[in-house]
Amino acid sequence: MHKWIRALAKQDRFTITRVPLGTNLLRLQVRGTDAAALQKRLAARGVIVSAPQKDTFLIGVNETINRTRAAALTEALTG
Repeated sequence: MHKWIRALAKQDRFTITRVPLGTNLLRLQVRGTDAAALQKRLAARGVIVSAPQKDTFLIGVNETINRTRAAALTEALTG
């Protein structure tokens, strides 16, 4: 998870905020793209995220993230 967060943090279009005391929770704010369209694009790639609140997603990362590479998950969000 940490590699993925670092990779996204390098992108100007994302702001990541860890949720205090939420070991697997973060807020992902997107810029320059429609958040609802991003949610649909991610779902088509097998990445399920909650509905955005304006431009921000609450992301709960579970252990299944260990089944994919950070680069693949980053590509799903940025590609």
